[in-house]
Amino acid sequence: MWIKYVLIFSISSPAWGYRLTQDFINGFYWANLPVRFIIQESDANRKAMLLQLSESAIRQWEKETGFSLWDISSEATSNIIRWSTNFAAETRMDPETVLAVAIRFTEGPYFAKSEIVINGNHSAFNSPIENMNRMNLGTTLVHELGHTLGLDHSEHSLAIMAPTLQYPYNGLHADDIEGMGDALAQTEQRQISRYV
Repeated sequence: MWIKYVLIFSISSPAWGYRLTQDFINGFYWANLPVRFIIQESDANRKAMLLQLSESAIRQWEKETGFSLWDISSEATSNIIRWSTNFAAETRMDPETVLAVAIRFTEGPYFAKSEIVINGNHSAFNSPIENMNRMNLGTTLVHELGHTLGLDHSEHSLAIMAPTLQYPYNGLHADDIEGMGDALAQTEQRQISRYV
């Protein structure tokens, strides 16, 4: 009788598709949360749009996790969200397929800074339908913020951390929330123990 319950439990338990980035697995982490970002953009309209969509992306993650993970600062910080019209040259990534990239720099055992670079020439952000551009950019920012804390691409196709643009985007998936919970639990443990 006991074996039946074990089998039923194992069959019905969820299979998570999230993964953590290799640098996070190797032990790197943020010494402090929230991670403060600035929007670096000379075009006032684009800067306002990036600010609004970044703040919305942050609120989505924080509503689901209950933690203060990032904030947008007016003070100088090395963590940047920026628009690029020269994406391929700056990142060496394919400008046709890559919407954005989150780059993390390390110092000692810590993530020292992070930069989210948006591919400003990608067709997903240059549709004649302005609302579609905003929606795609907002979804991309939710995804890239996940990378900054150590989430890699998920194998679950409906997760925001899946390697493809979620359209339509219906909010964070349980897989995203579980993955972020895991990353935060490990980060907190490393911060408490001053893990190196």
